[in-house]
Amino acid sequence: ANAWNGVIKGGCADPTAGKCDVNTGAPGDVVFIGDSITRGDAQSPTRFPFVASTGAKRSGVNLGITGNTAAQCRTNFEANGLGKGYSTLVLLCSVNSINNGLTDAQTWTDLQAIADEARLSGMKVILVKTTPWATYASWSAGKQTFTDNLWTTMQAYCSTNSATTTCISTDSIGTGSPLQLAAGNNRGDGLHPNAAGGA
Repeated sequence: ANAWNGVIKGGCADPTAGKCDVNTGAPGDVVFIGDSITRGDAQSPTRFPFVASTGAKRSGVNLGITGNTAAQCRTNFEANGLGKGYSTLVLLCSVNSINNGLTDAQTWTDLQAIADEARLSGMKVILVKTTPWATYASWSAGKQTFTDNLWTTMQAYCSTNSATTTCISTDSIGTGSPLQLAAGNNRGDGLHPNAAGGA
Protein backbone atom coordinates (compact mmCIF):
# COMPACT_ATOMS: atom_id res chain seq x y z
CA ALA A 1 0.00 0.00 0.00
CA ASN A 2 1.00 3.63 -0.29
CA ALA A 3 1.65 4.72 3.25
CA TRP A 4 2.21 8.23 4.52
CA ASN A 5 5.73 8.00 5.89
CA GLY A 6 5.99 11.19 7.89
CA VAL A 7 4.86 12.44 11.28
CA ILE A 8 1.36 13.73 11.96
CA LYS A 9 1.71 16.69 14.31
CA GLY A 10 -1.81 17.97 14.79
CA GLY A 11 -5.38 17.84 13.66
CA CYS A 12 -8.99 18.62 14.41
CA ALA A 13 -9.32 17.44 17.98
CA ASP A 14 -12.85 18.79 18.34
CA PRO A 15 -14.52 18.47 14.94
CA THR A 16 -18.01 19.03 16.33
CA ALA A 17 -17.02 22.53 17.30
CA GLY A 18 -14.87 22.92 14.22
CA LYS A 19 -11.70 23.47 16.24
CA CYS A 20 -8.52 22.54 14.42
CA ASP A 21 -4.99 22.66 15.76
CA VAL A 22 -3.83 24.88 12.91
CA ASN A 23 -0.80 26.17 14.78
CA THR A 24 0.91 22.78 14.97
CA GLY A 25 2.17 22.95 11.40
CA ALA A 26 5.33 24.49 10.07
CA PRO A 27 6.23 25.95 6.67
CA GLY A 28 6.68 23.14 4.19
CA ASP A 29 4.43 20.69 6.00
CA VAL A 30 1.73 18.66 4.30
CA VAL A 31 -1.91 19.39 5.14
CA PHE A 32 -4.55 16.65 4.91
CA ILE A 33 -8.15 17.70 4.23
CA GLY A 34 -11.02 15.24 4.26
CA ASP A 35 -13.63 13.37 6.24
CA SER A 36 -13.53 10.49 8.73
CA ILE A 37 -11.42 8.37 6.39
CA THR A 38 -8.77 11.07 6.42
CA ARG A 39 -9.20 11.62 10.13
CA GLY A 40 -8.35 8.01 10.89
CA ASP A 41 -8.95 5.65 13.77
CA ALA A 42 -9.64 6.26 17.44
CA GLN A 43 -10.37 9.97 17.00
CA SER A 44 -6.65 10.60 16.83
CA PRO A 45 -4.85 11.98 13.78
CA THR A 46 -2.05 9.45 13.77
CA ARG A 47 -2.07 8.30 10.17
CA PHE A 48 -3.32 9.01 6.70
CA PRO A 49 -3.93 6.25 4.18
CA PHE A 50 -3.03 5.96 0.55
CA VAL A 51 -0.41 8.69 0.25
CA ALA A 52 2.58 7.73 -1.83
CA SER A 53 5.98 8.36 -0.32
CA THR A 54 7.38 11.72 -1.35
CA GLY A 55 10.99 10.83 -0.66
CA ALA A 56 12.35 12.44 2.47
CA LYS A 57 9.95 12.21 5.36
CA ARG A 58 7.91 15.31 5.95
CA SER A 59 5.57 16.11 8.79
CA GLY A 60 1.93 16.90 8.25
CA VAL A 61 -1.20 18.23 9.88
CA ASN A 62 -4.34 16.10 9.61
CA LEU A 63 -7.40 18.35 9.38
CA GLY A 64 -9.87 15.60 8.51
CA ILE A 65 -13.30 16.09 10.07
CA THR A 66 -15.79 13.24 10.40
CA GLY A 67 -18.86 13.63 8.19
CA ASN A 68 -17.53 16.44 6.05
CA THR A 69 -18.86 16.82 2.53
CA ALA A 70 -16.82 18.34 -0.27
CA ALA A 71 -18.39 21.74 0.43
CA GLN A 72 -17.48 21.47 4.10
CA CYS A 73 -13.97 20.38 3.20
CA ARG A 74 -13.70 23.52 1.11
CA THR A 75 -14.70 25.64 4.09
CA ASN A 76 -12.22 23.79 6.28
CA PHE A 77 -9.40 24.21 3.78
CA GLU A 78 -10.05 27.91 3.25
CA ALA A 79 -10.16 28.54 7.00
CA ASN A 80 -7.40 26.25 8.22
CA GLY A 81 -5.25 25.12 5.30
CA LEU A 82 -4.95 27.94 2.80
CA GLY A 83 -2.28 30.56 3.34
CA LYS A 84 -0.70 28.76 6.30
CA GLY A 85 2.60 27.95 4.61
CA TYR A 86 1.85 24.32 3.77
CA SER A 87 3.72 22.95 0.78
CA THR A 88 1.32 20.17 -0.20
CA LEU A 89 -2.40 19.48 0.06
CA VAL A 90 -3.68 15.91 0.23
CA LEU A 91 -7.42 15.84 -0.47
CA LEU A 92 -9.81 12.92 0.09
CA CYS A 93 -13.33 14.23 0.54
CA SER A 94 -16.03 12.89 -1.75
CA VAL A 95 -17.96 9.93 -0.37
CA ASN A 96 -20.20 11.92 1.99
CA SER A 97 -21.30 14.24 -0.80
CA ILE A 98 -22.18 11.38 -3.12
CA ASN A 99 -23.77 9.36 -0.33
CA ASN A 100 -25.92 12.38 0.56
CA GLY A 101 -27.32 12.60 -2.94
CA LEU A 102 -25.00 14.90 -4.86
CA THR A 103 -23.78 14.02 -8.33
CA ASP A 104 -20.15 13.70 -9.31
CA ALA A 105 -20.37 17.08 -11.07
CA GLN A 106 -21.73 18.78 -7.95
CA THR A 107 -19.08 17.14 -5.79
CA TRP A 108 -16.32 18.08 -8.20
CA THR A 109 -17.30 21.75 -8.12
CA ASP A 110 -16.03 22.05 -4.55
CA LEU A 111 -13.10 19.67 -4.94
CA GLN A 112 -11.87 21.55 -7.99
CA ALA A 113 -12.23 24.86 -6.16
CA ILE A 114 -10.05 23.52 -3.35
CA ALA A 115 -7.45 22.21 -5.77
CA ASP A 116 -7.43 25.43 -7.79
CA GLU A 117 -7.04 27.57 -4.67
CA ALA A 118 -4.20 25.39 -3.41
CA ARG A 119 -2.37 25.45 -6.72
CA LEU A 120 -2.76 29.22 -7.10
CA SER A 121 -1.23 29.65 -3.65
CA GLY A 122 1.82 27.63 -4.73
CA MET A 123 0.96 24.30 -3.15
CA LYS A 124 1.34 20.88 -4.70
CA VAL A 125 -1.93 18.92 -4.74
CA ILE A 126 -2.56 15.20 -4.28
CA LEU A 127 -6.12 14.12 -5.12
CA VAL A 128 -7.08 10.78 -3.60
CA LYS A 129 -9.67 8.51 -5.19
CA THR A 130 -12.81 7.73 -3.19
CA THR A 131 -12.10 4.60 -1.18
CA PRO A 132 -14.00 1.43 -2.17
CA TRP A 133 -17.43 1.39 -0.53
CA ALA A 134 -19.71 -1.00 -2.44
CA THR A 135 -20.66 -2.96 0.70
CA TYR A 136 -21.60 0.12 2.74
CA ALA A 137 -25.24 0.09 3.85
CA SER A 138 -26.37 3.11 1.83
CA TRP A 139 -24.31 2.41 -1.29
CA SER A 140 -26.19 2.06 -4.59
CA ALA A 141 -25.30 1.38 -8.19
CA GLY A 142 -26.19 4.96 -9.06
CA LYS A 143 -23.86 6.30 -6.40
CA GLN A 144 -21.12 4.03 -7.71
CA THR A 145 -21.59 5.55 -11.16
CA PHE A 146 -21.08 9.00 -9.67
CA THR A 147 -18.03 7.70 -7.78
CA ASP A 148 -16.51 6.28 -10.97
CA ASN A 149 -17.30 9.41 -12.97
CA LEU A 150 -15.66 11.57 -10.33
CA TRP A 151 -12.44 9.57 -10.56
CA THR A 152 -12.42 10.03 -14.34
CA THR A 153 -12.79 13.78 -13.86
CA MET A 154 -10.06 13.86 -11.23
CA GLN A 155 -7.66 12.01 -13.51
CA ALA A 156 -8.33 14.45 -16.33
CA TYR A 157 -7.60 17.34 -13.98
CA CYS A 158 -4.37 15.70 -12.84
CA SER A 159 -3.33 15.17 -16.45
CA THR A 160 -4.03 18.78 -17.38
CA ASN A 161 -2.22 20.09 -14.31
CA SER A 162 0.47 17.44 -14.06
CA ALA A 163 3.18 19.87 -12.97
CA THR A 164 1.41 20.57 -9.70
CA THR A 165 -1.17 17.82 -9.22
CA THR A 166 -1.04 14.05 -8.70
CA CYS A 167 -3.89 11.53 -8.49
CA ILE A 168 -3.59 8.58 -6.09
CA SER A 169 -5.77 5.48 -6.53
CA THR A 170 -7.14 3.50 -3.59
CA ASP A 171 -7.96 0.40 -5.64
CA SER A 172 -5.22 -1.64 -3.98
CA ILE A 173 -7.29 -2.01 -0.79
CA GLY A 174 -10.40 -3.11 -2.66
CA THR A 175 -11.68 -6.21 -4.35
CA GLY A 176 -14.46 -7.25 -6.71
CA SER A 177 -16.62 -5.30 -9.11
CA PRO A 178 -18.01 -2.89 -8.16
CA LEU A 179 -15.04 -2.27 -5.94
CA GLN A 180 -15.50 -2.94 -2.22
CA LEU A 181 -13.09 -2.88 0.68
CA ALA A 182 -11.24 -6.18 0.91
CA ALA A 183 -12.01 -8.08 4.11
CA GLY A 184 -8.54 -7.56 5.50
CA ASN A 185 -8.79 -3.80 4.97
CA ASN A 186 -12.33 -3.26 6.23
CA ARG A 187 -12.99 -1.76 9.66
CA GLY A 188 -16.36 -3.51 9.55
CA ASP A 189 -18.83 -1.10 7.98
CA GLY A 190 -17.74 -1.37 4.36
CA LEU A 191 -16.69 2.27 4.23
CA HIS A 192 -13.81 2.91 6.62
CA PRO A 193 -10.47 1.19 6.10
CA ASN A 194 -8.89 -0.40 9.14
CA ALA A 195 -5.24 0.04 10.11
CA ALA A 196 -4.15 -2.54 7.54
CA GLY A 197 -6.09 -0.72 4.83
CA GLY A 198 -4.35 2.50 5.68
CA ALA A 199 -0.84 1.12 5.95
